[in-house]
Amino acid sequence: MTDDKPKAKLRADNTAVPVGGSVTLTCSVNPSSSSGWKYYWYRDGNYSEALTTQDAVFHSNGQISVSQEGLYRCRGGRGNPVYYTEYSQEVQINKTLTVSGADSSSSPVWLMVGLVCGVSLIIILLLLLYRCRQSKFTFEFIVFISCFRSIQSESHSPGSSTNHGFNQNETHVYDSVHPGQ
Repeated sequence: MTDDKPKAKLRADNTAVPVGGSVTLTCSVNPSSSSGWKYYWYRDGNYSEALTTQDAVFHSNGQISVSQEGLYRCRGGRGNPVYYTEYSQEVQINKTLTVSGADSSSSPVWLMVGLVCGVSLIIILLLLLYRCRQSKFTFEFIVFISCFRSIQSESHSPGSSTNHGFNQNETHVYDSVHPGQ
């Protein structure tokens, strides 16, 4: 006569332990019509020692909460001497990694956006600097031409002094446009 032991069934509400949280595991025996089962929990292939309250939080009969990753298995037992069911299938529980919000997948995107914005800003600043220097040069050139024309017109006017068209007023205008030169 063969001994057809019932097999325990293990369910996990999640297979990844959230940061600072836990996962609930539920063990059951079918057929559930027979009552009086007590559940034994095991982790990482250590089937000689059942988990204790140091390893998990025991809830109602058949449920525990675990916060450690590992390979979990359960079985039911009842009577005296204890009659055990077959072990359940194994369930792998993993810890979740903490990656800040925007995900590591969007980091290259933000890197590219930052790079494009930075290069664009540098190009705009260089263009503004170029335009500013160009307009300063144009302004200096216009002042120089107007000074040169006034010097020419004074040198050709009757009664000009012997300073060869060099006028003190024009020097003052030029110095105010170009201080320190």
